[in-house]
Amino acid sequence: MYGPTTEKFVRSRIFRLYRKILPDPYNRLLIAAIRGCRSLIDVGCGSASPLAIRRGWKIGLDIWPQSLRLAKQRLTHDEYVRATAAALPFREKSVDGVFCLDVLEHLPKELGLFLISEAERVATEKVIILTPNGWLRQDEYNGNPCQQHLSSWSWSELKQRGYAIIGLRGFRALRRERGVARSPAPLSIILSSFSELIAFNRPWLAFQLFCEKSVRKVK
Repeated sequence: MYGPTTEKFVRSRIFRLYRKILPDPYNRLLIAAIRGCRSLIDVGCGSASPLAIRRGWKIGLDIWPQSLRLAKQRLTHDEYVRATAAALPFREKSVDGVFCLDVLEHLPKELGLFLISEAERVATEKVIILTPNGWLRQDEYNGNPCQQHLSSWSWSELKQRGYAIIGLRGFRALRRERGVARSPAPLSIILSSFSELIAFNRPWLAFQLFCEKSVRKVK
């Protein structure tokens, strides 16, 4: 989420102390979301998934072979599947949760909508989606063409599909391409963190959308 020019600041003692006072809500939301998921599919897992240290049976799915190879070396998941993020090669209601973290925006709109339907087909408990709020320009990088952004998603369309949505990373206006903080970066990062307090319950203002939907069937 940060460019190389801001990495030093983000890793600094001052910023770590600041985050102790005002913790990043993303980790808390993610821990709460996977609670009760004994098995999950991590769609577009990449080489360093935030789900890697969580307990339970984790299936990492990715189309980019280099990412999967690194994930296997780091033992981030229990099982690995190379497949497109759209059509999930799993049986109906075969895992507790399906997590699509920073995936939808990398697919054309039609395929992204299909992925949402597929995730809801496969999960027995919940589907979690993390995606930028609106269009965010991003070209391919690190030799991976799959990093390019191909679609945009709004809080209103995901809400209409039954997702509860929380705004993350502060105000959308404080970030630019690839989510990098605007200049001057340290000030922008601090403002983004404080603005999370406002955007958290006003996702239409936020940079990023954390979306959760229960797919549990009522007996």
